[in-house]
Amino acid sequence: MSGSIEGLTVDQVYGLAQLTHTLANDPRTRESFLSLVKQGNPNISIPEIDAKNQVLAQLEQERQARVALEARIQEKEIRENLERKKADVQSRFKFSTEDMASVEKIMLDEQIPSYETAAKYFQASRQVAAASFNPSSMESHQVSLPDASVWKNGFGNQAALNKIAQDEAYKALNEISSNNFQ
Repeated sequence: MSGSIEGLTVDQVYGLAQLTHTLANDPRTRESFLSLVKQGNPNISIPEIDAKNQVLAQLEQERQARVALEARIQEKEIRENLERKKADVQSRFKFSTEDMASVEKIMLDEQIPSYETAAKYFQASRQVAAASFNPSSMESHQVSLPDASVWKNGFGNQAALNKIAQDEAYKALNEISSNNFQ
């Protein structure tokens, strides 16, 4: 069926008119029917649909403005909260402005999201570790190879040393295994 009603019989035209009348007057289908008519011919004036679309467009503008305002308020609250945390850390750790710049650099470089954690990291990095090495307490250790005759063929040849080590490990394992089962 094409877009024209010229080739239709009177009964067909009457049937379409009756269907149109029923759809347009039934409260359950009226809005959908009028919306379809508006889609088919956007220039036609249908006050029910036009007014609703205008109200919906205004509501959408208001919704977008509200969402933007909420985002600005949330961003402001986040900034104020971060500034409070920064001031608290600066006060508690007695950091200078330069120290706080270093703390913030650590936060960025090390991906640390907390002023507190970054401040502790910064503070720890500034402390000099106490010397734990005492040369006078060192004992002289002499390293000797077990059974030098076994290892002497491997000196200077890493592959040979590896093979000797593997063979010796197998010997030790076999010796342990045989002693456990006796």
